[in-house]
Amino acid sequence: MIESIVQNNAAFVIKQISNNLPEPPVKKTLHKMIYLIQKSGVYLGYDYHLYFYGPYSAELDSDVTNLVANGIIEMKYTEYGHRLVPDKESAVSLSEEVDEVDEERVKNIINHYIGKEKSWTAKRLELLATAVYAYEHGSGKDEQSILAGVKRIKGEKYTDSEILEVLSEFDFLGLAIEKVV
Repeated sequence: MIESIVQNNAAFVIKQISNNLPEPPVKKTLHKMIYLIQKSGVYLGYDYHLYFYGPYSAELDSDVTNLVANGIIEMKYTEYGHRLVPDKESAVSLSEEVDEVDEERVKNIINHYIGKEKSWTAKRLELLATAVYAYEHGSGKDEQSILAGVKRIKGEKYTDSEILEVLSEFDFLGLAIEKVV
C-alpha cells in the first residue's frame, strides 16, 4: 500500500510537470523538483543523498521504474535524457497524506519552476537543489558558506554568479539565508 501511494506522488508530479512543458520532463528534472517540493515542507515519501547530478533518490528511481512497468508512464530515451511521458488516460492524485494546502504548494512550486512563461532547465534545477543540499548539510547557512559548499560539491561546473543567483530562490522555498555581519 505505502509503495503505491508514493508511486502515485511521483506520477502526479510527472503529470503536473508535463502539463506545463512542450515536451515531457527528463528524470533529472523530476528528481530535482520532488527534492525542492520536499524541502519546502511537503514530504512526498522520498529520501535523498548526494549523487553525481546533485540530490538523488534511489526510491524515486525505483518508483519510476515501477510506473513504467505498470504502463502509467512511458520512458523515452533521448539525447537530452530519459523523458517521462505520462499516460493521458491514467488518473493520478497525490496520496491521502498530502492535504489540499500541500497539494496547492506542490502545484505552485511546479508552476514557479516549470511554468508556461518560463521553465528552468534540468541543469539549473540541479544547481538550485545542490545549493539547498549545501545549505542543509554544510557548515553555515550564509551566502558564502553555501557558495563554498556548492563549489566543493560541483567544482567549477557553475560560476559564483550562477550560484548566487539561485540563492534568491531560497525565500520562495521557505529557507532563510543568514546574514553575516
